[in-house]
Amino acid sequence: MFYLSLRLVLRLNTPSLMCNWPTTIDSFYHTQGCLEVYTSLIESFSGLLSITDIPIIRHHITMMPTMLTTTSTATAMIIGATSQLSQALARQLSEQNVSLVLFVPDPNLLTEFCRTLPGEVSVYPLNIVEPETLITQLTIAWEQHNGAHLVIVNTGVNHYDAALPWPIEQDIIDVNVRGFAAISNCIFKLMCQQGYGQLAAINSIAGQRGGPNVAYHASKAFAVNYLQGLCMHAQRLKLPITISDIQLGLFDKAVLLNTRFLLSPIDKVATQILTALKKGKRRVYVTKRWRIVAWINRLLPEYIYNTRHWKPRKKS
Repeated sequence: MFYLSLRLVLRLNTPSLMCNWPTTIDSFYHTQGCLEVYTSLIESFSGLLSITDIPIIRHHITMMPTMLTTTSTATAMIIGATSQLSQALARQLSEQNVSLVLFVPDPNLLTEFCRTLPGEVSVYPLNIVEPETLITQLTIAWEQHNGAHLVIVNTGVNHYDAALPWPIEQDIIDVNVRGFAAISNCIFKLMCQQGYGQLAAINSIAGQRGGPNVAYHASKAFAVNYLQGLCMHAQRLKLPITISDIQLGLFDKAVLLNTRFLLSPIDKVATQILTALKKGKRRVYVTKRWRIVAWINRLLPEYIYNTRHWKPRKKS
């Protein structure tokens, strides 16, 4: 029982420590005394722990101060920084004194945007349709910046054509499945080598069930399960790596249909995402009201769910 409690404490606290950036680390990591408490607990209850578990737990405890003091400024990577949401996240992170590493297909597209950011920012090219090249680009940037505390993946694309032409489906699969898997796999392995970190992906409640945008809905379901698998591996390896699944509520559909009814202010969406990431959330619905919508969506009988119409708004 003590071992499970101790594992829970370490699991809950260590990712949270890493998910909070320099402006809030001091409030979370109160004093060196908390480490002394953990160490004394292990010494007192070592008889209840297995031989293999003691060095693992001791390693995580001794690594906690190192994780927090090796860099004076936290580093966050945003992979897919051309969208309005990614740029809102980048702006808020920069205002929190977080060093930014942005990835876009064409770095020249962010020249003007980067000038408006108050903090340090670097921009790298991103070739998402070629996984091998993509992995090399991420690895080089990771090494140049000595790793990262937080990585946000926002690379999804969405198209709708009722005729279901294959080129559109293939494009969605190449970006949302092959590209996403290559990014997540690469970053997770780099975080394993680093020993800690947080990987967050901008996802959608569209992954709960199939839909008219066939490949898009399927790709989001793939992302949900891929992230869950990475979370299981982090627990298997007993590493303080947090995997966060950001479930947006039909944000892509709202943009596609150009309707303000479904859209929330970009800054509000970005604020809720960063708040959830700092808390080390495994899954969060943004905005919060979409948690109820997602719950209803899962419960709808198929004969009702399948009769909904998804028609693009006519251009005026």
